[in-house]
Amino acid sequence: MNTSMLRLAGAALSLALSLWIAAAGAAKAQIPSVGGGLTPYLVGEFSFLRPLADNNVTAIENRYTIHNPTTKKLRFLAAPFDFSGEHADILGILMTCWTGELAPNGRSFLAIAALPGFLPVDIGTFKIVALDGLGRPEAGIVGFQERFIYKGDGPLGLKNVVAGSRSNLASVPDVALRNGELERIKKVCGEGDVITDLTSSREAESEDGSVRIRTGGGVIRRPAQ
Repeated sequence: MNTSMLRLAGAALSLALSLWIAAAGAAKAQIPSVGGGLTPYLVGEFSFLRPLADNNVTAIENRYTIHNPTTKKLRFLAAPFDFSGEHADILGILMTCWTGELAPNGRSFLAIAALPGFLPVDIGTFKIVALDGLGRPEAGIVGFQERFIYKGDGPLGLKNVVAGSRSNLASVPDVALRNGELERIKKVCGEGDVITDLTSSREAESEDGSVRIRTGGGVIRRPAQ
């Protein structure tokens, strides 16, 4: 084999090796869209829409659970947004952000029950981001969401489940947190601002009884007045 053929074969081998390394790196970087992968960013949906032609529904409840299956201690921020990307003030004075710490192998949950048609935004997204001690995105969370429809004796008489669903929170690659997305979530949660009211209450209810929130392993954060 002459020198030119050896050079050509070497170049071909080098190109094949480079393509293989690039493909392997891309495959490693991919995160499944639903479950099965650790990411700093989860997205779910909230919906308080009453089933069509059913006026007997007395409450709709959305539940979210975040798990930290790692050996690292993490913080998390979670806030609701409408489909235009703006913060959805679905909970009024009760909550603008759900936040807390996740111990290694720890979990946190949030349950929101509301009277159908009461909230100003009926449907949108819940954005959840995990952070390290310096406030940087840190992969290490998975999560689930559930939705229950109730019929009971009163606005939030949580009795007689007539329908329910459960699904994974979508795992989103951390590249989606660039271009201001992380800052948007931090702003809603008051990161960098003085928060005058932090409550660790495990349950809160609006004055008229139309909205009820329960949390575990996290806190309800209300905006500074």
